Amino acid sequence: MLIDDLHEQLKDIAPDIQTIISFWSNAQLEKKFQLLESLSQEEEFWKNPKQTEISKELQQIRTIRDQYLDITINYKELSELVELFANNENELCKISSEISSLRKKVIALKIQLLLNEPSDASNCFVHIHAGAAGTESQDWANMLLRMYYRFCERNNLNVDTIDYQPGEEGGIKSATLFIRGKNPYGYFKSEHGVHRLVRIPPFDANKRRHTSFTSIMVTPEVPDLDVVIDPKDL
Repeated sequence: MLIDDLHEQLKDIAPDIQTIISFWSNAQLEKKFQLLESLSQEEEFWKNPKQTEISKELQQIRTIRDQYLDITINYKELSELVELFANNENELCKISSEISSLRKKVIALKIQLLLNEPSDASNCFVHIHAGAAGTESQDWANMLLRMYYRFCERNNLNVDTIDYQPGEEGGIKSATLFIRGKNPYGYFKSEHGVHRLVRIPPFDANKRRHTSFTSIMVTPEVPDLDVVIDPKDL
């Protein structure tokens, strides 16, 4: 029955909702929001030397807070509506689509809260280098490259290819991507390392199993720094 499916969907969302609530409480984000809000409303806030930093941080926390309140309130209301319209199939169908929408919002906010390191918001460079297995590794490197392109497309990240070295028979020897958008380094930092693929490749007529390696290096973009060298130090 639809009512049972909706109960199960709400039950599946509950642990993530609790994780979000716990993070919000433990990080004391509400307290930080109220503090920054009060600072921004001071009469001479424009004289504050940290005005830009405070305004930026306040906007970031306000965005998260709006999502947090929307999700927690919406979850409570949907749970009550499921019980209220338990015998109304038409209303339950409407609620089902709202629960699906809520699930997407919960996943998006959970990821956003996990990406809370200062460097996570930075643009990043992704360097792809095929291993020593020739065409097999070069094809594997190209598969990863296409995967990264697709991921960026789905998550509204801008990607520029600043270096591309094609393989002799197929695939790529190496490529370097510059990725811009919302939390690009946070999304890609876990890709750093050596990626291994075990398969029977299409390039081997004898259908033997091959192991291919590709190394991925992910580095955040570092802002320009003014370096002043005292002539006495030269």
